[in-house]
This record gives sequence, structure tokens and C-alpha cells, in this order.
Amino acid sequence: MKAFFSLSTTAIQSMNESFEQWLMDRCTNGKFTEPERAAEAIQEEHLLPLHVCYGFAGKIARRSFSWQVMGKKVSAYLW
Repeated sequence: MKAFFSLSTTAIQSMNESFEQWLMDRCTNGKFTEPERAAEAIQEEHLLPLHVCYGFAGKIARRSFSWQVMGKKVSAYLW
């Protein structure tokens, strides 16, 4: 979250892109097993809604959305 509210430098943009790609892979890519996903789960408070939705669905997201907010890439998922 700190990077999200920081000025958009090359390093911050790279961190943002890397995190969003990691999140997209874990939420939508069927190549990961459920134990692999659980082992890599980030327990940040701001991701709790994502954990609840994923846990309730019990499967990977069937659709994802991406856009820009304050110059940073963000994403949302539909289960």
C-alpha cells in the first residue's frame, strides 16, 4: 500500500506491475494447486475481501478486470 500512495517512479511502477501480475496469476491461473496458493497467500488487511471471495468460491476467478487509479495498475476479480 505504501508504494500505491508513493510518487510513480520507475521502481514503484515496476513493483506495482510485479505485484499485480503475481496477484493475477494466483487468482486466475489454473496451473497452481490450492496448497500452492495457500502457501503464498499474503495476509495483508487490505486483501481480506479478496480472501473471503476466493474462499467462498473455492476456485480460481473466472474473470479479471484491470485499470489505473492514481497512475497505478489495480485489478478486480469475479468468481
